[in-house]
Amino acid sequence: MAYKVLKREFPLKRPNWLVRILMRVSPMVYSICHEEEEARHYLQMIETTFRGSPELALRRRLTLVSSPDSVELRGVSGRKIITFHIDKNYCTR
Repeated sequence: MAYKVLKREFPLKRPNWLVRILMRVSPMVYSICHEEEEARHYLQMIETTFRGSPELALRRRLTLVSSPDSVELRGVSGRKIITFHIDKNYCTR
């Protein structure tokens, strides 16, 4: 069984502050994993990157919601901006 962290963006145009945060995310977090714990570690790396970014600290209306299988950045009134989640059975599709 293979696992992979997938990203989904919801705004039509990617804001510059989001681009600066995504540039800090390591490309290795999008690689295929053979263990679920490794994929969860990658999600934790993404969460740490977002929490440590000065862009997110300046935008106080944004909230970062995390669970064991996903990380979501939400804006005003809970609108999703970007999500990262673990896709299970990635190679079987």
